[in-house]
Amino acid sequence: MDRKEIADCILKKLEGHKNELSEFYNASNSTISYFFIDDVLPSDLLEKANAVFPSTSDCSLKKSLKEQKYVSAQMNTHHPVLEEVLFAFQDARIVKCIQDIC
Repeated sequence: MDRKEIADCILKKLEGHKNELSEFYNASNSTISYFFIDDVLPSDLLEKANAVFPSTSDCSLKKSLKEQKYVSAQMNTHHPVLEEVLFAFQDARIVKCIQDIC
């Protein structure tokens, strides 16, 4: 799957639950409002991404008082499926849909 096809899957899932996600977001009573959705990507794609996910030795450790995390900014150094999934979430249609939900 390429990023457009992946974005199509994400968008279909978001749009299918848009009203309930918006209600959840508006009802969340925390400092930062939020919503979540399960099973947004096909399981076969998730299994493939999980199989090629970089190990911590391939990432940089970022530590601060607030957080400790491993990051990797150069997606082109990893398996192409990871890059396609990451950039699918940045598709303008996905961003617009999330904007509408929030």
